[in-house]
Amino acid sequence: MIYAETSQGAAFTFDLARYADTVHRLVEDRPEELVQYATFDHQLKDPLNVGACVRPSDRIVIIEGLYTLLNRPGWEACAEQMDIRVWIEVDEIVAHRRVVARNLEAGICDTLEACTRRGEYNE
Repeated sequence: MIYAETSQGAAFTFDLARYADTVHRLVEDRPEELVQYATFDHQLKDPLNVGACVRPSDRIVIIEGLYTLLNRPGWEACAEQMDIRVWIEVDEIVAHRRVVARNLEAGICDTLEACTRRGEYNE
């Protein structure tokens, strides 16, 4: 089982063409070699072009991210290729706490207060 996190910033900050190509390669082509994909590292604050890979022997691939089910051109086409789509509701307060903790741990902000403000206005 592979867990692929795609979350980072706003939808327009993603390389949608690259994401779509990766999804297509995983779903349609059933590759016989490694499929490398980009991930995002909150501490580096940048995508990693080759963050991880899916092996031919991997039977289940879970793609998680803010925009994987986004109802917009390009994103919709990727979502439609998934065998199963799951939307998980998270309480807004719980989500906010998680974002604040993640930003503090990653060093995006120096203080809890700064991370809290960022979470309220930016995330």
